[in-house]
Amino acid sequence: MTDTRLGLQDTAAAEIEVALRSKLIQYPQSDWYALVDAAQIADFGKSIRRAPLKSTQHISLFNAIRPETRNTDAGAGAAPYLVSLGKGPSAAHAIAYMVQNAMETHAISWLASPLPIQELARRLGSRTEAQLSGNMEVLLRYYDTRVLPNVLSVLTPGDAAIFSSIANAWWYVDRDNRLCSYACNFTENDAFVPPIAFSQSQEDMLTDLAFPDTVLAHLKESQNDLISRLGRGEQHAFVKRLIARTRALQLNSIAEILTCCVIALMEGEESLEDMSMKERVSSFAGNDAMTEK
Repeated sequence: MTDTRLGLQDTAAAEIEVALRSKLIQYPQSDWYALVDAAQIADFGKSIRRAPLKSTQHISLFNAIRPETRNTDAGAGAAPYLVSLGKGPSAAHAIAYMVQNAMETHAISWLASPLPIQELARRLGSRTEAQLSGNMEVLLRYYDTRVLPNVLSVLTPGDAAIFSSIANAWWYVDRDNRLCSYACNFTENDAFVPPIAFSQSQEDMLTDLAFPDTVLAHLKESQNDLISRLGRGEQHAFVKRLIARTRALQLNSIAEILTCCVIALMEGEESLEDMSMKERVSSFAGNDAMTEK
């Protein structure tokens, strides 16, 4: 990352930190929390035992719904955590740490909720239990901030309201490094009953919504130097455009889409307008020449 981009990110982080604090203080009767996807942050299990998080109260969502594991470190490196930020000046360093990580990952969101940490963690933990068509039980990783907007968009308005009824407000940093919010309407009594069951049509919509991130993950694994030339928000927008353009050429396999992305990154998106591009992409995709590490 260039010095210029680092400077812009530092400025954006400072602005988000100020904006987040201004929103949190609007809920003086609520406690302030961060929801953390530890799998995205290296050594988070160790970080919560060091400054600036050492003095914070925290709990794994998995431990909250399985009390028998509460005194163990099983899965600590990959579990979602709820972290109490405290309030006022004492929260400043913890908030700054969380904002910085939110700018670099999709691992952090913040909540203002009147619930004590154990009860909030239990309710959040119960929402990780989901069922797909065919009665297949799955872990719903909504604590990844790329996932929850998709989940809320496919639920009925009533189910979405119940799902997010655990807080008065819920914020996250989007792909373009903007502070955004989920709609919340806190209820004292939780009407959510796990697991959350997705119909086949809802499952299909979630798969379609997640597909650009699937493509992007492949690009980062095989062509990270190329895709890293784009900013975080630009990467996802680029992949969505290329999926549409590739499908317009009637090229639908993951290998063909990845090949189109690599060609566009190397030669420019206008190169895809070449009339022979379909044959060229099919040839490269067939032998994976463009998508191997």
